[in-house]
Formats: sequence, C-alpha cells, structure tokens
Amino acid sequence: MLKTFILHTRPVKIFDPQQAEHRELFYKFLKTISWVHCPYQWAIDDDSLDVVHCINKKMLKYYMDAEFVAKKPRKTTKTAQKNIYKINDLQPRKKASK
Repeated sequence: MLKTFILHTRPVKIFDPQQAEHRELFYKFLKTISWVHCPYQWAIDDDSLDVVHCINKKMLKYYMDAEFVAKKPRKTTKTAQKNIYKINDLQPRKKASK
C-alpha cells in the first residue's frame, strides 16, 4: 500500500509566475477552488502560511513588475533623418518652354 501511495503522488514544484503553465493552473484553481486539475504539488518557499497566499504574492509581484518597472529603451544603431519641408521652403515649378 505504501508503494502505490508513493508512486501516485504528484511531483513537488515551486510556483514560477513566469511560466504560462503555472499561471494557467492557478487560474483553474481560482475558478474551481480545487487542485484536482493540477499535476503538481506546490511548495512554499517563503514565509507564507499556505500555498494560495504564497502564489498570490508571487503573481502580484510578477504583474506589478510587468506594469511599473521601467524598461530599458531600445538602442537604435542608425537614426533615420526625415526630410521635413515647410511651405515657405518649396520652390514654384518652372513652366515648360515651347
């Protein structure tokens, strides 16, 4: 009986909000209020009291960082200079001679 218990347990993982699969599994949990659909057991790796609190903290940090952390501007190697013409700069066309 102990052998079947050990063989049929779900592997333990630490929740990583950067992985889409982990976020999707947590979303299913929020909809069903059950871990039945989850193939993993989540380990608590901080001072949280339960798994849901731990995952909520990680998700909040993940989305807040995505929203508010300043991103580095892209470096462009070449700057394209566009010619801007003003109305006063344009010359009238020359009339065709016959």
